Amino acid sequence: MSAAQKAALRLHVRTDEVGRLLRSGKLAGAVAASLRPGAAPAYCYWDKRPKIGIDAALEGAGYELLVKGGNKAKCPVCGHTAVNIDHKKRVCFCFKCEKGGHIGSLASQQGKRLA
Repeated sequence: MSAAQKAALRLHVRTDEVGRLLRSGKLAGAVAASLRPGAAPAYCYWDKRPKIGIDAALEGAGYELLVKGGNKAKCPVCGHTAVNIDHKKRVCFCFKCEKGGHIGSLASQQGKRLA
């Protein structure tokens, strides 16, 4: 997907219209720089919540990690020590009480965002 197509999706306008605006110079400053090919992604300025890591989000939700950065934890609901943590998919699941979910939702319940 080209930069103009991505910009069109962000701005909800047609691709040829964004290209025309870039060529005419009507888009100035940081907006035009962010729409150019090869530009670095813009910082998510509207999300002011502090970042939190996966381990910190789990500990804040009551999970006891058996090994830091590991894939096993103790469940805060039933106390079972077979909670699987998938760091790549960012999910956790307890096989005894069948409680689990996305770790990002645990972070948002704490008022933070997952790093």
